Amino acid sequence: MASVLKVKESKASERTIVVAGLPVGSVTDQSLTVLVKSHFQDIENGGGVVEDVIYPTRTKGVAYVTFKEKKVAENVIRKKKHYLAEMVRPAQLTISHFSEKVFSSVNAVLDLSVFRSQIGLRSLVMDLKREIPALCFSPLEANGRISIQGSFLAIKKLKESLLLKASSLLEKNRNRQSPRESTWKSSHSLKPPRSSTPETMRRGERLVLDTDIFLYLKKTSGFYESTLKKFHALCEETVDGEITTLCIRNAEGGSQPNNEKQAFPSSCYRGRN
Repeated sequence: MASVLKVKESKASERTIVVAGLPVGSVTDQSLTVLVKSHFQDIENGGGVVEDVIYPTRTKGVAYVTFKEKKVAENVIRKKKHYLAEMVRPAQLTISHFSEKVFSSVNAVLDLSVFRSQIGLRSLVMDLKREIPALCFSPLEANGRISIQGSFLAIKKLKESLLLKASSLLEKNRNRQSPRESTWKSSHSLKPPRSSTPETMRRGERLVLDTDIFLYLKKTSGFYESTLKKFHALCEETVDGEITTLCIRNAEGGSQPNNEKQAFPSSCYRGRN
């Protein structure tokens, strides 16, 4: 496998660009190298004479292209949108200057345990591998954690995919619960409330939020604290990178049923802890 050290050790770094977003598995590495070289030699793409193409590299879907002239590399980067049109599905590429200070590969650790009650985690990982083949996945751990490696673009796509899956599962969960809740209310409308604390009250309700949104709610406005106080709720916060998990419990035992669910909008509700 080609190494970026070849670029670092030469004087070609200022004439080299990083190309991310290459389709993985669609064609052979040799064919993809030819397509990349052809694309960046095309004048319409701001290209010129290509001196070398390093592919494959240690990062899936990433190649290094070195031009004969520095100005050609600058012209290519100046052209913001690049599509590898020769593919069955045109692939949008992300172009950047080569630099030792720029990360061409990103590592991350995901906690997929929040999906455990809804879908099989192994099945979820297989779906993600098929959906984003440019990522490398470690074996799934028993606690639901998994390490991934890939380009920033691929990691970003993974985040968007997981948020979409979480939203979809949340909607399905609400749709399944709504008829049962309506039936329960209808058949028990004349019965007095139970004196004991329901199991869901003792265990609490769990929300999964984007960390930036959570910090905004908590620090920028008084909505967070005032809402917890209004509904007599206690909240345990767990911040893990870009995802924050809130576990909300009733501070008054069974005296105020469903305070956890009322404390925040139903659109934020993830599921029971």
